Order: sequence, then structure tokens, then C-alpha cells
Amino acid sequence: GVLVWGFTGIILDGLFEQLGWAVPWDRTRLHEVVF
Repeated sequence: GVLVWGFTGIILDGLFEQLGWAVPWDRTRLHEVVF
């Protein structure tokens, strides 16, 4: 998978929703973010 955020994420989210490619979010899956 790929993590995309910010403006690019908003654009891709809208595009995927319109195309019917969106996949429901798995709320049980957690990712650790390390800086």
C-alpha cells in the first residue's frame, strides 16, 4: 500500500470515489508513524 496525504490525498480521494474505485477503510488496521 501507499500512504498519501495533504492536497494530493484529497484529489485522489475524490477521483477514486467518482470512478467507483474507493475501498472502505479498515478501522481495525493501525499503522505506526515514525518521524
